[in-house]
Amino acid sequence: MTFVAGFYSFNLDIVDASSNRYESVRVKIPRHPEETEAYLHARVLAYAHAYREGLEFSPGLFEPKAPTFFASDLFGNTTRWIQLGVPEKEKIQKMLRHHKEAECSVYFLNWQQVDKFCHYLRGSTSNWVAPVRCYLLDEGFLEASGELLQSSSRWSLNFIDGSVFAVVNGSEFETTVETVDIWERFQQTIANA
Repeated sequence: MTFVAGFYSFNLDIVDASSNRYESVRVKIPRHPEETEAYLHARVLAYAHAYREGLEFSPGLFEPKAPTFFASDLFGNTTRWIQLGVPEKEKIQKMLRHHKEAECSVYFLNWQQVDKFCHYLRGSTSNWVAPVRCYLLDEGFLEASGELLQSSSRWSLNFIDGSVFAVVNGSEFETTVETVDIWERFQQTIANA
């Protein structure tokens, strides 16, 4: 059995004028004993970026078969499936097969993860990952903000296109959540090989 290293509360003020989102959300997240501060903050940033009412944290590292976040409709059907880091190929293919109507997103922590995901496309004649929205988080921000981890944190996040203006426990940051065209990146890796 895996034990929790601790529980962390986050008060999130989320502003995204482009999608007309203005939210104040409080979440309490269990931290896995092997989870770094940067990874925990990556979960928080991805959650805030993807946030819409009904989005829930899954057991995360405690349950590898589950996505990082998900949302379901009143009948229990998955409507959103969001993974932080590189999902296993079988995991994402199963999701795309069984939840065709669900919104699917993957948030990468660095370009190495993006390129690892591109390996799944080797031999593909069509872009089977076209329904998947892919994003790249700023590793530098995650490391720097991770140093400010507290048991109870306040984040203010203002999303403007791919830029993020963040205040984490009183410290100001400018970071990004970059959209990644995974098929285009795959084509580049082939051309550079």
